[in-house]
Amino acid sequence: MKWNIEQLKLGETYSFNVVVDSHGTKFSGKLNLSPERCTLIVSGETSQDRHADFTIGNVDHLLCWDVRTTFILLNLKIINYFGGMLDHHPKAIKAFEISYEIEYVICTHSHSNHNARFLGFELDSSLIALWVGETKTQHEIISKFNSGILFGNREAIPSEFEQNIDGLGSVVIGYAASMHFSTSEFSAGVRFPPKFTMMFDEYKTEIETIDLFNVLRDFLTVVIGRKISIQVIQLISAGSPVFRPTLYFSEPKFVSSENNYVMFPLGCNPVRNDFGLPEFPLTSINAYFNATSEVRTYFKKYVKYRTLENPEEQFLGYFRLLEKLTSQQDSFVDEGKLELLLTRSESFVARYFKNALATKDLFRRIRKANKSKLNTASCITRFMKELPTDLLVNLVLGKPDIVPICQFRNDLIHANRIELDENDVQIRAKFIEVLLIFALFKTIGIAPESLALIVPRMHGYDWIRNRPDSIITV
Repeated sequence: MKWNIEQLKLGETYSFNVVVDSHGTKFSGKLNLSPERCTLIVSGETSQDRHADFTIGNVDHLLCWDVRTTFILLNLKIINYFGGMLDHHPKAIKAFEISYEIEYVICTHSHSNHNARFLGFELDSSLIALWVGETKTQHEIISKFNSGILFGNREAIPSEFEQNIDGLGSVVIGYAASMHFSTSEFSAGVRFPPKFTMMFDEYKTEIETIDLFNVLRDFLTVVIGRKISIQVIQLISAGSPVFRPTLYFSEPKFVSSENNYVMFPLGCNPVRNDFGLPEFPLTSINAYFNATSEVRTYFKKYVKYRTLENPEEQFLGYFRLLEKLTSQQDSFVDEGKLELLLTRSESFVARYFKNALATKDLFRRIRKANKSKLNTASCITRFMKELPTDLLVNLVLGKPDIVPICQFRNDLIHANRIELDENDVQIRAKFIEVLLIFALFKTIGIAPESLALIVPRMHGYDWIRNRPDSIITV
């Protein structure tokens, strides 16, 4: 059991003895939080003057607390229930124990959180620090500290950027500067870890806040090119509390085998740019949050497919997304002229075949078939024409391989007998993933010319890099 918890850190394990309220009647509980699972076990006795109203089913919202901390539990799923009679006389006494698995936990020091509202959240992440890199802003902070003016005036600590999001709020990367001094460690100076903050224009509920966090995390995962590990998520509420509420959820610790760099660095005020990489366009953040829910779902699904270990499943997932993002329509003949012809001839054809219903269905299919000039392979090939040739000529696969890749997709879907080793599948999956990255970033306004300098930094890109003795037709 831990006392005096100021904030919950993701990846840490906690156990609390808590009090759980059921319509004014209090029961004891055990709240266990770990990267593998979050659970609440509630137990107690009930009688005619002591009632419990714990639903034998899923629960959306539940409060519990220990000596000085309140926990808001969200999306609880029942995993075990026991109930039995202890005594019948002089009054009936029953015992129960109920166990829930919890999706999200909010830790707060406030005692009135039946309808908690938040104005934003702040992320503490070592990977976001890697994304920011070494900047002129950081050097400015150090210079001001050395000059004794960093904390000596009322000026705000310099930040890297602030980007407005239409209809939602803004995102900021700033620095939490603080002085430290330790005689035992012979150390003194200033710390200023970067913080990624999202602020809302209006209050959001717990679930709305968590949903926006997940939407942002999907975006950053795609941009950075790997799963975002976060140490602390602080929730911003009204006023300036000494201890901000923190969000906790279970997430198995992920050991990355990927290189210690990010795919698309922020590149904002860099001290140096040795590789000549483009600056990340901040306007794409606004474009992402104001895109359709369908577009954000594509980002979310891509993040999910990245975690799959089976290369065939990964390939199919990437292909489905690329197919949707590159889908186009073209007609065999002029739609207007065809519509005029069908309208004029429909009554004649119906009389000729003596079947008006069948004729109507036939003409509907003709209209649909006329728009199917482009198949999936044609759409993907058209999309590839938008991409820089300098990039495509350096890939082991190209436009001539699109039709065989589409056939390979069909063979996998229909479980046809094919002989391909795992390396071949991985190469095709990575090739489709590269095209998918171009298609995803196109939806938020990032030019393919900029991405051509970025995609070679993708994990596994070397699998599809063209060797000098290979010749690819583009």
